[in-house]
Amino acid sequence: MSSSGEIFLLSAPLLLVSLMLHELAHGFVAQLFGDPTGRMLGRLSFNPVRHLDPLGTLALPVTYALSVSALGANFGFGWARPMPVVEEYFRSRRRAMAFVAVAGPAASLLVAYLFELALVHVTLHDRVLRVVALVVGMNLSIALFNLLPIPGLDGSRLVGALLDDRRAAAWAGFDRYGMLAVLGLVLFASGPGAASVSSALIDVATALRSLAGGS
Repeated sequence: MSSSGEIFLLSAPLLLVSLMLHELAHGFVAQLFGDPTGRMLGRLSFNPVRHLDPLGTLALPVTYALSVSALGANFGFGWARPMPVVEEYFRSRRRAMAFVAVAGPAASLLVAYLFELALVHVTLHDRVLRVVALVVGMNLSIALFNLLPIPGLDGSRLVGALLDDRRAAAWAGFDRYGMLAVLGLVLFASGPGAASVSSALIDVATALRSLAGGS
């Protein structure tokens, strides 16, 4: 097994937990605004298996392997089963949906920041250092990936939250094409757009390292 493959396998449990935390953030914030759907369906669980999406989980090793082979980079992304949210429970749909939408990416950025603190302030060696660095890179990728205004992603929910009810309903209609859009994005980011994605992630990672107290 290659060194990068071994590091990915070692980091896999942390990556699955990262995906779980992303979706749990959506669910807990939705519940905070009055939507009990996630709890009623048993999705507000810390069992990662309840949140796994087969295609989204497969995307993690595939996009990571492509980034390593094409750019020698340390990123990749995937997704978990979307947290069910019923907007009718919200008193203020726009305000609630905006917070629900950003909760997932915010959770991923927080995970990345906490692991970045370990990189900056704790002496790590060899495999542990590479595992932690991969968790940082993956969580940054997951956060930025989900913030894109693509149907089915959190960025699309955020756009919908900023629209009036009529336009929001029309915008939500594009969700039926969400999986195709996401797959197209995965192929683009892992192929012709890989260099641009890598450059953007490096810029964000540099900013995160500075925020964590690194040089």
